[in-house]
Amino acid sequence: MPRLLSLKRALQIFIEHRREVIYRRSQFELNRARDRAHILAGLLIALGHLDEIIELIRRSPDAETAKERLIQRFELSEKQAQAILDLQLRRLAASKDRRSKTSRSKHWSALLSWKTCWPASKKFSR
Repeated sequence: MPRLLSLKRALQIFIEHRREVIYRRSQFELNRARDRAHILAGLLIALGHLDEIIELIRRSPDAETAKERLIQRFELSEKQAQAILDLQLRRLAASKDRRSKTSRSKHWSALLSWKTCWPASKKFSR
């Protein structure tokens, strides 16, 4: 059943809704930045051992075996190993240092900015 709201109450409900939207969007962006930073850390490990990784992938009979070997040999997570396998080897070799370090620094700075504003955003929720 519809209710009649005062202007003050309608604005309070709207502001509460906007705070929740901003909080959830910030949490989503923070999680996405963390995931990307995690994958970039794995790619940097791969760049440091590029020849060994290429040899390991070539010696593996299938992708699943290659993934397991990457996880065991370099202590990567499953997501990191899959990201390495999904990347074309020529792109991995071409991006050796320049782009990966730039990308890593961008993602770390974004992650830090999300972390610094995160405690402030918790004040506004509920």
